[in-house]
Amino acid sequence: MSDHKPPVDQELLEKIRPRAVVTLHAALACIDDANRSVLGHWIANRTGLPLEEVTYPTPGSFGTWAGEHDLTVITYELEAASLYDLKDRHAPVLIDLMTGKADL
Repeated sequence: MSDHKPPVDQELLEKIRPRAVVTLHAALACIDDANRSVLGHWIANRTGLPLEEVTYPTPGSFGTWAGEHDLTVITYELEAASLYDLKDRHAPVLIDLMTGKADL
Protein backbone atom coordinates (compact mmCIF):
# COMPACT_ATOMS: atom_id res chain seq x y z
CA MET A 1 0.00 0.00 0.00
CA SER A 2 1.02 3.59 -0.32
CA ASP A 3 2.31 5.66 2.58
CA HIS A 4 -1.19 7.10 3.01
CA LYS A 5 -3.57 5.58 5.52
CA PRO A 6 -5.63 2.89 3.74
CA PRO A 7 -9.35 3.62 3.35
CA VAL A 8 -10.32 0.36 5.08
CA ASP A 9 -8.99 -1.89 7.79
CA GLN A 10 -7.03 -4.43 5.77
CA GLU A 11 -6.54 -6.75 8.74
CA LEU A 12 -10.31 -6.88 9.21
CA LEU A 13 -10.84 -7.73 5.54
CA GLU A 14 -8.27 -10.50 5.76
CA LYS A 15 -10.04 -11.86 8.83
CA ILE A 16 -13.65 -11.79 7.58
CA ARG A 17 -12.86 -12.51 3.88
CA PRO A 18 -15.98 -10.97 2.33
CA ARG A 19 -17.11 -12.33 -1.03
CA ALA A 20 -16.92 -8.81 -2.45
CA VAL A 21 -16.41 -5.19 -1.44
CA VAL A 22 -18.23 -2.31 -3.10
CA THR A 23 -16.60 1.10 -2.84
CA LEU A 24 -18.19 4.42 -3.79
CA HIS A 25 -16.33 6.96 -5.87
CA ALA A 26 -17.08 9.73 -8.34
CA ALA A 27 -17.46 10.83 -11.05
CA LEU A 28 -16.69 8.37 -13.88
CA ALA A 29 -20.35 7.24 -14.11
CA CYS A 30 -19.67 3.52 -14.42
CA ILE A 31 -19.39 0.30 -12.47
CA ASP A 32 -15.68 -0.54 -12.41
CA ASP A 33 -15.37 -4.31 -12.05
CA ALA A 34 -12.27 -5.94 -13.50
CA ASN A 35 -13.78 -9.40 -12.88
CA ARG A 36 -17.12 -8.57 -14.53
CA SER A 37 -18.74 -10.38 -11.61
CA VAL A 38 -22.39 -11.28 -11.14
CA LEU A 39 -22.59 -8.50 -8.55
CA GLY A 40 -21.03 -5.98 -10.94
CA HIS A 41 -23.60 -6.91 -13.59
CA TRP A 42 -26.40 -6.64 -11.02
CA ILE A 43 -25.33 -3.12 -10.00
CA ALA A 44 -24.92 -2.04 -13.63
CA ASN A 45 -28.36 -3.38 -14.54
CA ARG A 46 -30.00 -1.70 -11.55
CA THR A 47 -28.34 1.68 -12.13
CA GLY A 48 -28.11 1.82 -15.90
CA LEU A 49 -24.41 2.64 -15.55
CA PRO A 50 -22.06 0.79 -17.89
CA LEU A 51 -19.97 -2.09 -16.54
CA GLU A 52 -16.36 -1.22 -17.31
CA GLU A 53 -12.81 -1.74 -16.17
CA VAL A 54 -10.65 1.27 -15.38
CA THR A 55 -7.37 0.22 -16.93
CA TYR A 56 -4.98 2.98 -15.97
CA PRO A 57 -2.52 2.06 -13.19
CA THR A 58 -3.49 2.89 -9.60
CA PRO A 59 -0.49 1.83 -7.49
CA GLY A 60 -1.14 2.02 -3.77
CA SER A 61 -4.90 2.07 -4.20
CA PHE A 62 -7.33 -0.16 -2.34
CA GLY A 63 -8.30 -1.81 -5.63
CA THR A 64 -4.69 -2.70 -6.38
CA TRP A 65 -4.23 -4.10 -2.87
CA ALA A 66 -7.45 -6.12 -3.18
CA GLY A 67 -6.34 -7.58 -6.51
CA GLU A 68 -3.09 -8.68 -4.92
CA HIS A 69 -5.12 -10.45 -2.18
CA ASP A 70 -7.70 -12.14 -4.42
CA LEU A 71 -10.53 -9.93 -3.15
CA THR A 72 -13.30 -8.83 -5.51
CA VAL A 73 -13.67 -5.06 -5.41
CA ILE A 74 -16.27 -3.20 -7.39
CA THR A 75 -15.97 0.56 -7.59
CA TYR A 76 -19.40 2.13 -7.91
CA GLU A 77 -18.53 5.34 -9.77
CA LEU A 78 -21.31 7.88 -9.35
CA GLU A 79 -22.04 10.34 -12.11
CA ALA A 80 -21.68 14.10 -11.71
CA ALA A 81 -25.18 15.16 -10.64
CA SER A 82 -27.01 16.94 -7.86
CA LEU A 83 -27.29 15.19 -4.51
CA TYR A 84 -31.05 14.98 -5.04
CA ASP A 85 -30.66 13.19 -8.37
CA LEU A 86 -27.98 10.88 -6.96
CA LYS A 87 -30.18 10.00 -3.98
CA ASP A 88 -33.19 9.23 -6.14
CA ARG A 89 -31.21 7.06 -8.54
CA HIS A 90 -28.80 5.27 -6.24
CA ALA A 91 -30.28 5.06 -2.72
CA PRO A 92 -32.55 2.08 -3.58
CA VAL A 93 -29.61 0.17 -5.05
CA LEU A 94 -27.35 0.94 -2.09
CA ILE A 95 -30.07 -0.10 0.37
CA ASP A 96 -30.47 -3.42 -1.45
CA LEU A 97 -26.69 -3.93 -1.35
CA MET A 98 -26.51 -3.24 2.38
CA THR A 99 -29.50 -5.43 3.24
CA GLY A 100 -28.34 -8.48 1.28
CA LYS A 101 -30.85 -8.27 -1.56
CA ALA A 102 -28.17 -8.09 -4.26
CA ASP A 103 -27.16 -11.08 -6.37
CA LEU A 104 -23.63 -12.23 -5.62
